[in-house]
Amino acid sequence: MTVIERSIRIEEKPETVFRILTDLKLIPRWAVIAQDTYVRPEQPLSGAGQEFHWTIRVAGMDLETDWVVTGFDPPRAVSYSVTSGHQGRLEMKQRVLDAGDGASRVELEVDYDLPYGFLGEALDKVVVEHRNQAVVERSLRNLKDLVEAIKDYARAA
Repeated sequence: MTVIERSIRIEEKPETVFRILTDLKLIPRWAVIAQDTYVRPEQPLSGAGQEFHWTIRVAGMDLETDWVVTGFDPPRAVSYSVTSGHQGRLEMKQRVLDAGDGASRVELEVDYDLPYGFLGEALDKVVVEHRNQAVVERSLRNLKDLVEAIKDYARAA
């Protein structure tokens, strides 16, 4: 099991950040591994138990994954889980906290096990964990840039 926890301050109120964070059409604009997301039928995230499909890019390969919303508490928190063959699994929790002065703190926790048991664990410690930490950090910076760009665009309009 590997757990990665990171956070970032975003200069926007929590309700707006949460709405952008959970907009499936926007996920590929900030989440580094996301290539495409959609729900069946297409609709915004609305609660625990909802499923959506996510095409992710890992090690240069596109993987088709099915996700389940395991927790939904707008505008504070959302969590997801996904499983893959050979006992791989991933759980992700996203929290949006009020940071004061109209800003938010977004916390992202990723908890995963690579497939293939001991072999997957060894690969994770040597290569994958460091890469995943960088992906989480870059995704949070992308989210910050996206939210603040949308805010600036709305102000200018």
